[in-house]
Amino acid sequence: MSRLSFRVSVSADLPMLQQIRRAAFAPSFAGFREAVSEPVAAREFSDADRLQAEYLREVCDSDCPTRLVVVEAEGQVIGFCGYRVDPQRGRGEIDRNAIAPSRQGRGYGTQMYRYVIDRMREAGAVHVKVSPGGDTAHAGARAAYRKASFEKSIPS
Repeated sequence: MSRLSFRVSVSADLPMLQQIRRAAFAPSFAGFREAVSEPVAAREFSDADRLQAEYLREVCDSDCPTRLVVVEAEGQVIGFCGYRVDPQRGRGEIDRNAIAPSRQGRGYGTQMYRYVIDRMREAGAVHVKVSPGGDTAHAGARAAYRKASFEKSIPS
């Protein structure tokens, strides 16, 4: 396993982050489309890629309350993780995140979550929330969350 480095995102990261996002989120969107009829999918998911792209553009802005961490291995951007902290409530939340599909299954997601959890604790989080999808495409992410110390689950 390569040694990872973490840093705050900058606007120059955006093209690579968008590429990783599209590739990593594709199985989830395909699963959503499979789970519903095509007319529902066309209506409900037609702008999903655009909305996810806008999200990354927004969180790359330093004025946004969501922080975006970039993950690098061997000098290459391989992932990202958005997070936010409400220190008054002592709560942190992991937001959208991904490891490039070609790099998944190597423990990088677990390392990324541990890094982000540590940053949230430093910022005042006492507990941390994450809401992964329950579909098959999110199975790897759920396993990485468990390895990173998430223990409790609330059924949806």
